[in-house]
Order: sequence, then structure tokens, then C-alpha cells
Amino acid sequence: MKIVVIGAQIAGATFAVNYKKEHPEDDVIIINKNIHTSYITSALPFLLKEDIKDDDIILYSEKYLKSLGIKLYLKSEVISVEPDTKTLKIIKGASGTLETLDYDKLIIASGCNSVKLPIFENKGNNFFIFKNILNINRLKKFIEKNEPKNALIVGGGGTGITVATALNKLNIDITIVEKEKNILRQFDIDFQIYAKEYLEKNNIKLLLDSEIKAAEQGNKVKVKINKEDYEYDFIVVTAGIIPNTNYLHNTNIHMTQNGYIFVNEKLETNIKDIYAIGDCAIVKSSGVEEYILPKLAGAAKLQAEYLYRNIDSNKTYKGTTAPMVINVLDKVLAKIGIIESQAEENNLEYKIIEIKENIYPNYINENKEIYLKAIFNKNLDFIGIEMFGDEEIFNILNYFTSALKGKFNAKDFIQQEFYYTPKYFKLNEIIKEIGEEALKENE
Repeated sequence: MKIVVIGAQIAGATFAVNYKKEHPEDDVIIINKNIHTSYITSALPFLLKEDIKDDDIILYSEKYLKSLGIKLYLKSEVISVEPDTKTLKIIKGASGTLETLDYDKLIIASGCNSVKLPIFENKGNNFFIFKNILNINRLKKFIEKNEPKNALIVGGGGTGITVATALNKLNIDITIVEKEKNILRQFDIDFQIYAKEYLEKNNIKLLLDSEIKAAEQGNKVKVKINKEDYEYDFIVVTAGIIPNTNYLHNTNIHMTQNGYIFVNEKLETNIKDIYAIGDCAIVKSSGVEEYILPKLAGAAKLQAEYLYRNIDSNKTYKGTTAPMVINVLDKVLAKIGIIESQAEENNLEYKIIEIKENIYPNYINENKEIYLKAIFNKNLDFIGIEMFGDEEIFNILNYFTSALKGKFNAKDFIQQEFYYTPKYFKLNEIIKEIGEEALKENE
């Protein structure tokens, strides 16, 4: 059998590696637009550190993929897919030659591209896009050479906040411009406000409900934001992504208007033997019967692992819990499953449990506060949570993923047995407190 995979990031490479190990006799081919394979996008900011190298964030190297017998077409682009003949056309690498490949099964894992903002087209050395290893290395060299004092980040989503966190550690004054009225709109409004206030408290400037009207290249970047003029040493654009699926528009594959691919419970498109995984796929949520765009490395990896095991079986993909974690300077903002705004949109009956308290017992002379909002449906089944606090919340984060996958009820929360440590036992007690409060509210 010949398996062709479009895309070599987390989803595509994870599928290809594991499938080839399970089926060494099958041909596995990867076509990738970039030269780097399977790097972790969320780890890109770590490359700005002096001692971190490209290989440190690559999950499966080119050398490793080839050692398994996987054929690679790097710096190559798919220009069309012909489902009727099970073929696709690609432009190969630096040569630019056209080649036709046939397949038995096609795995689309081509991810997303950064949105191109016309105002920043053809700008100079101090304009950067947060997209891939090459972009970040270019930014790193610029910082090392020029020792900039300030920067403008365009976009206040998860990527923008992640970049702000990384640059802030390099003692660069940061301003974030966001066209919406608040940042991090993937979260409920109260968590958006927590993050906003914490950033501002730590001298990150936020220009909200604002748009860049003009940008001028020079030793400093001159920009007009709304009606005001500003100058920055450099700009990083993180404003939005779009699916990399233009090459599919000649097919009858079902997609959203902007190009995300619908898949069924086997991650298969409406066309037999064509599958889609990762950021370009729109999948079922495990919390409610709706399609969502997780656009997260963890979800992409899980889809790839499901697919390589079950591509020829009838076992169904159970959906994603869509876990998301964002570093807001030295704090952590996280969510899993359905949040309150989504419950409202889906007309669910739900209960909210809010907890705000110090995660340490009194005899630990530290005050590290956690704010969380857990959500249960009308039957007191756990369906989601949001949290904001210090990095210690990682100690309980995976519990909530397991609770969601395991379809835990509020009663299950109070019946859990945890290890005991003097410093962190209160975190575990918070889990039980969530269940107790949910049951109490139901009395």
C-alpha cells in the first residue's frame, strides 16, 4: 500500500513515523512545503534563547524519518489533488519540476499559514512574522545584532501573548496591538480580563480596539495606530491563521468557507481514502455535538496516533477535549473542554463552580493564587474548566483532561484518591472541593 502524507509537522510526521513502524512493508511518502520537519510551533519562542538550537524543538528529524524508510519531498508544494484517479501533482523542491504521485490513501496534514496583512508586504529588516524556524532565527539574529529596546506585537491571541512573554524575558519593552476589544478571545471574558490586568501590571502595553493604519520602514518602524503615531525597533506579526488547503479547491472535499476540512468519526473526509488531521481539520468536540477547530499540537498528535492505529478499522475517534495552555509571563492560563460561553452558544443547561484561593497551606509561607471555573451539565457531568494561576497548576491540569475523557460526574471528583505531599496537598483538595460545591448546588 502507498500512503502519501501532505505536511510534516506534528500531525503528519507523527502519523507517518508510527504507521511506518507498524507497516514497514508499505510505502510512506511525506510532502512538506518547508525544509524543517515536525517542529513544535508552540516551542518556537524558546529559540530566542541563546543556548537553544533548532534540533532542540524538532520531534522527528529529516535523518530519522529517512532512517525508517520514509520518502521525503521537502521544500515541495502540492498544487492539486485528483481523487478520481488517486493522484496529486507537486512542484518539487529547488528544481521546480512538476511530478505526479499516485496514492492508495492520502493523509492531509498541511496545517495553517499566517494571515498576510497587506500593510506589511515588502517591508524591511525589522518586520517579522511568527511562523516557522527560519522566521524565528531571523528575529534572533536581529536581536543579537541590534539589541532593540522596544517592539510592537500585532495580534493579542495566544501566539501574540506567547511571543510577548518570550521577548519580555529579553528585557524588551512590549506593546501589543489588537483590533478586538480584548485579548485571548478563546477564553471567557473574566479570564481575558485576568490576563489583561496581569500583563498591564507587568508593564506590557495593550492597545485594544485598535488598528494599524500605516507603517513606514526605517531604522525604526513608524506606525499609525488609529490616529496616533508610534515608533518601534521592530514588529512581530501574529495576527491570525488560515488553513493551507488552497490546493483542494478543485476537489469535492467538504470544507468550510475559509478552507477547514470536515472529517467524520474516523477522521476521513467525505471522499473515501482521503483523511485530514491537525490544524487544517475541523473535528467533533468530546464535550458537545459540535465541530471545533482545536489548532493545538496535543490534539493534532492525538488525531495522528488514532489514525495510524485505526485507519483500516471501524473504531471511532472520540473527539477532542481541546486542551489549551498559554504562558502569560510567569502565569499560566489554561482551559479544557467546554467553557461557559460555548455552553451558552449551544443552549446547554449547566452549573458553574468558581474557586479563588491560595494553592498552598498556611504553613507554606507563600501566596500563589489560583482562579478556576469548572462547568458541569444538568446531570452534574464534568464538561470543562478554565484556570489562571502559577505554574503549579500543571500538577492538576492533566487530571481534568482524564476527567473529561472518563466522563466523570461531580461524585467522582470527591471520591478520588491522591498522593499526599505537605506542599501540594491543597491542590488535590481543590479538586474535591469542586465536586462538593457542584453537589451542594444541586441539593
